[in-house]
Amino acid sequence: MAEVLNKIDTILYNIVSRHTLGAAIDGMKSMATDFRDFYPYDDMDRIEKDYGTMLGFIHTGYRDRNMEEQYHDLLRRLYTTVADMETRWRQKTLVYYVAAVKTAGNTGSSLDLIKSVLERHMADLAISALNISGNKQEENERHFVFMNKLFCHIWTSLQWNKGEMEFYTTLLTSGLITIDDAVIITAAINTGLINQWDPRKLQTLINVYTGCSDERIKQRALTGIAYGTCQDMSLFTDVSDTLEGLLQNEEVRKELLELQEQTFLCIDAEKDHRTIQKDVLPNIVKNNNLKITEFGIVEKDEDIMRDILHPEAEDKRQEEIEKGIKKIMDMQQSGSDIFYGGFSKMKSFPFFSTMSNWFCLYSQEHPALKEQKESEEFRRINDSILKAGHFCDSDKYSFAFVVSEWIKKLPKQVLEAMTAEQAAMAEMQKNDNNGSATIVRRLYLQDIYRFYKVSPMKDDMRNPFDSDKAKRKMWFFFIHPLFSKHMERERLELGRFLAKKKKWTELIALMESCNYGDDITAMQLHAWALLKDRDYQKAVRLFARTLETNPDNVMSLRGLAKASIYTEDYATAATAYGKLEEINENSLAATLNYCVLLIKTGRTEEALDVRFRHLYENGEDTLVKRILAWALLTKGDHDKAWRYYTDLIECDNPKADDFLNGGYCQWIRNNIADAVELFRTYMEKCDYTITQEKLIETFNNDRNILHSNEISNTDILVMADMVCYSRFV
Repeated sequence: MAEVLNKIDTILYNIVSRHTLGAAIDGMKSMATDFRDFYPYDDMDRIEKDYGTMLGFIHTGYRDRNMEEQYHDLLRRLYTTVADMETRWRQKTLVYYVAAVKTAGNTGSSLDLIKSVLERHMADLAISALNISGNKQEENERHFVFMNKLFCHIWTSLQWNKGEMEFYTTLLTSGLITIDDAVIITAAINTGLINQWDPRKLQTLINVYTGCSDERIKQRALTGIAYGTCQDMSLFTDVSDTLEGLLQNEEVRKELLELQEQTFLCIDAEKDHRTIQKDVLPNIVKNNNLKITEFGIVEKDEDIMRDILHPEAEDKRQEEIEKGIKKIMDMQQSGSDIFYGGFSKMKSFPFFSTMSNWFCLYSQEHPALKEQKESEEFRRINDSILKAGHFCDSDKYSFAFVVSEWIKKLPKQVLEAMTAEQAAMAEMQKNDNNGSATIVRRLYLQDIYRFYKVSPMKDDMRNPFDSDKAKRKMWFFFIHPLFSKHMERERLELGRFLAKKKKWTELIALMESCNYGDDITAMQLHAWALLKDRDYQKAVRLFARTLETNPDNVMSLRGLAKASIYTEDYATAATAYGKLEEINENSLAATLNYCVLLIKTGRTEEALDVRFRHLYENGEDTLVKRILAWALLTKGDHDKAWRYYTDLIECDNPKADDFLNGGYCQWIRNNIADAVELFRTYMEKCDYTITQEKLIETFNNDRNILHSNEISNTDILVMADMVCYSRFV
């Protein structure tokens, strides 16, 4: 499958990005043998003939003003031909495409019939609401079967013509069909667009987004637009022009920014689940004093005794449970998909073998819930489910099926307790903003994320959440040139969001997708991302560039200093920290870092100036003392240095390096036995991760100090043996 799609993708790339018609035609002809059952011989003959005619005129010296448009028209015709060939190959080859085409049958053959069925269903619902006689259940089941057929037809359809685009635009914006039906149709268009890019399906979604008022339809259309903008659209200027016009609207840009951020949060669902499992739930379980037995839920005996003996423990335990629950609720409020871990394991019910069910709104009228809704207990819990607005529709169905299993197995009193608890949970979850664009969009994203992560059908489809760097342009739509061109402010907002989430690779991709000119904030975001991604040379250049126009910018100075240290350009780092110290004389960190770098660059005397001595004299800060001791050791004042290292070694929290540097002092002072013991303590403080080889490497890193005090390379090897092999001494 991958090999076939790669060949076709190469041809499509030649068409839409390179605009090389001859290469694309040759590429198609080379596939004629392998694709003989799907190859569009007639269409290709016509395209090749028309292109040959055009070239013939040009060859004679004829200049046609419309030549460029004719050339682009041939490219568009070839795109449609190639894309349709790929879709036909999928329809005959891939298991779930084959099944969907079989299910759809001839459903899409008459647009008038589709319109008639959907509008009649709307009327039937209005009549049934008046309690006029009729077999409501039977009609309902028949309509769900039709909608699944229509869903399968749309998502597996070939490239749309103008008539189909206009038909579905009118259908979805007319208000003459139910919201449930409109949602399924919109989701089907999105699925088709994700699997095979189609300019007219994309245009349909743009029309629906701008022409519809219901957020459940609008936000699905917006998601399809964003994920459908992964293609180079320079050939399809009618669509790109419409999109550019749409992006002039500040509210649209705001929604797209939210959608991009929500997509990142959605993709983090598995990571968030691991966080909850590892850091939150163990604490809640540990502090819960209940256990489940065959007679119900009871308190643990030992916990009852503990409450008598240690009454204060209950308050602490309750506090820990509340902290855990609050953390989960805070994650949810910030947009995290906290339910993914549990509900992703509840998608094996037969209900989810029907693809359209993954994308439909939750409804107790769904035929799959026919038996369940007869149960009074189920109806009560079902009402609670509907109130719990933070469950996506797919998860609500999962929960409904799980509840129906509980109802069959659990005692009545337990069910009553569950119903009361579920009602309380639903009240907690209840939110006045459940119908807001933000919430509606987030829940739809969770529906499609579950489908592309869990459903076996995903294996036959393009995954919009593919994490592969070359394929991420679908879900990471902000890197598309259209968005880069028109959303400068939103791009910076997204950059800050990515920095907060520590997504440095994505932040670099975002900044490299656009030309931000001399925007200081953009440059700083880019530079810090490069620093975090360990591309230190580029980071240095960018930080230096920001300082050209604003030499006192603290953030840029800090970044330049850090990046320069990693590139071992200590002189530049020292200059940056010196500037930081000038800007803020009270900054202990800037002063200490400045002094360390002065020592690194051999300017020890400057590090020991009056200001630094004054800083030390006004406090017993061990960090200050540590740097001062190192400066004295570097300068060659070993006796004074040893006095400071003695204080550091004897303090409450000595560092491993204190023993290492103290060992240097004693070694240089020829107190060899003391030096050996200090080096052994250094290794112990490092949990013996320092081997003899590592110890020699450490000594060599400081060889300038050792060599300047007549300690040779052989002395270093001998000292390492004495430290590591105690049998020798």
